[in-house]
Amino acid sequence: MKAAETCVTQVLEKLKTLPKKEFIDYLKGKMTKLRTGVKNKVLVGVFGKTGAGKSSLINAILGEPNCLPNGANISACTSVMIQVEANMTNYSYEAEIEFISKKEWEDDIKSHQDVMSDENDNKNEELVRVATAKIQAFYGKYGVGKSLKDLMKGEHFREIPEFLSPTNTVKMISCGTHLSQCSSVWIVNDIQRAASEREPWMILESSFSYLIQGGECENITFICTKTDDINPKNYLGSPVLKNTELHLDLEKKGAAERKRGCIQHRNEQAKIMLGERFNDEVVKKKPFIQMEKIFQVFTVSAEEFQNDENPILEQEQTEIPQLKQVLEDMNERHSKTAVKDYISGVYGILSLIKAANSNDSTMVEMKSNMYQLLKDSLEEQLSTITSLMTKHYNDLKKLLSEGVANSKKSCLQIAKEKVITPEARKDGRGYHRTLSSLCRNKGFCRSTNGDITDLNKTLAESMYAAINEKFAVIFPNAGTTGESIYKKICNFSIISDNMAKEWENTPMSLYLMFLTTEENFLKDKLKRDVLLRKKVIYESLTDEVQIIMCPCYEEASKISGKGTLKKTQELLVKHIDSSKNPMFDNAQKKMLEGFENLREYIEQTLRTELLESLKRSLKTPNSLSLPDVSEQLENMETYKMLALRERTSQI
Repeated sequence: MKAAETCVTQVLEKLKTLPKKEFIDYLKGKMTKLRTGVKNKVLVGVFGKTGAGKSSLINAILGEPNCLPNGANISACTSVMIQVEANMTNYSYEAEIEFISKKEWEDDIKSHQDVMSDENDNKNEELVRVATAKIQAFYGKYGVGKSLKDLMKGEHFREIPEFLSPTNTVKMISCGTHLSQCSSVWIVNDIQRAASEREPWMILESSFSYLIQGGECENITFICTKTDDINPKNYLGSPVLKNTELHLDLEKKGAAERKRGCIQHRNEQAKIMLGERFNDEVVKKKPFIQMEKIFQVFTVSAEEFQNDENPILEQEQTEIPQLKQVLEDMNERHSKTAVKDYISGVYGILSLIKAANSNDSTMVEMKSNMYQLLKDSLEEQLSTITSLMTKHYNDLKKLLSEGVANSKKSCLQIAKEKVITPEARKDGRGYHRTLSSLCRNKGFCRSTNGDITDLNKTLAESMYAAINEKFAVIFPNAGTTGESIYKKICNFSIISDNMAKEWENTPMSLYLMFLTTEENFLKDKLKRDVLLRKKVIYESLTDEVQIIMCPCYEEASKISGKGTLKKTQELLVKHIDSSKNPMFDNAQKKMLEGFENLREYIEQTLRTELLESLKRSLKTPNSLSLPDVSEQLENMETYKMLALRERTSQI
């Protein structure tokens, strides 16, 4: 990469010495753009409840025990958003920490105090437990009995003054060595409750459509932490294992070997149970999901991995090295792809410079012929994209129409059962707070124990059910399908095999090399843009539902006093019933408009950008006295072959 950048710098310096001309400015612009066009990072999202072991896990992977705060070494550890990423310019980690504002923190603490209050006649033990744990995590065990005024005193925030800011602030910290990140989602939970606890599965269920259908997540990794936290006597004495062959065998072992055996057995069982639960709760409900491609389980012990004195587990048995390898492999794939693309881009521009330097008079006619051939080919290739996307549009329209019909019939019943008057909350105790919060937040509410209530998504449920399978064909996250837009863009080329063969070993091949790299860069850009637009298209259904529901939410949020719950419920039911026709018709229209706009954008971008490249390369006169780049081109040919060889062996 550095050698290629040096080459770019050398050529740019030569171009700067030449008289100002439109074509020279074009070349300088292309070379400068290469430096800013490389995607410099991919991301990992780490989810898990308080105390699940997220910080300890990340610290172990980074090899920096104190890089991120955790409950063991600092009282304030969870009321921030932390983004850790590899620094691409030097060997250090950089963490971007977004602190919530003082007002948000005060509101959060007041909410927890209300839950714990003795004056609360509808106490929920689970909510009280969560509220107590959070206050104690920040203020210590004596914080629970203090007033809100005492808890907001500045003395509690001396080491984290960012909390005292009236607005959200961001702080950058750095430490340690270098490790890059990758695109994936990790769900972290204590192994003792990995399969049974509902929070991780709620996270997965509530965010699945946005991670997969409306996002770019390629895989979901379930990480069971604290695997070393086990009592062999209790474990082997459980009804399931008592007097089994495992029990009898391990009872003969020494204490360390017995504990290791229990850890490994529980790890194996956890992987089996989690795989079965994911299959039951996700794959069977979403048959378009291929489990083996997106789901994997790791059972880890950060404690044992960092234990230098008498460890029970070997390093590999903690599975931290395997997780590190996953990250490193994904980062290596990203890095090699970025290097290959950069080198190819430089090679293409150098090819154009060398071709434009030619004094061969016969090239004038050849350039004219090539221009017309490629222009005609462009229109032919665009027609295949139009054909595919028109088919997808018609299929989506049909499925959406079915979803609209089903939604109009069943939306009220589904909304009542799941959100407005759920069976589990028939007595209504405390549920008025949930509905009030939902209305204040335009249809969305997340409780303090992680429960998510989303009325907009619930109302759009039947529409999503109708299109999800087709949507996964059009916009797959992992790999490609034969009918995916991604695949169509990958295969798009105005340069046919016959055309390339005809011009091979002629000066015109340099122009084809430039145009090939232009195509590749343009296709990469389109694939990124399609991903962003895919998210907007997918979420357009709930967005339109929210727009229709907002007047109702606003009106309901003003209801107070006696009978609040009943009045809110009646208002929501009445509004849904009276608005369901335009609500779902508009949602269908919005999604189809988004898809049609995507088709127009792809076609217009390809046509405009490639015609510009054809014009610049094949309509520009030769003999412009450009710098001799033969040496640089030869070097880039070598780098290009090396990068291609590495990429091929990697695949």
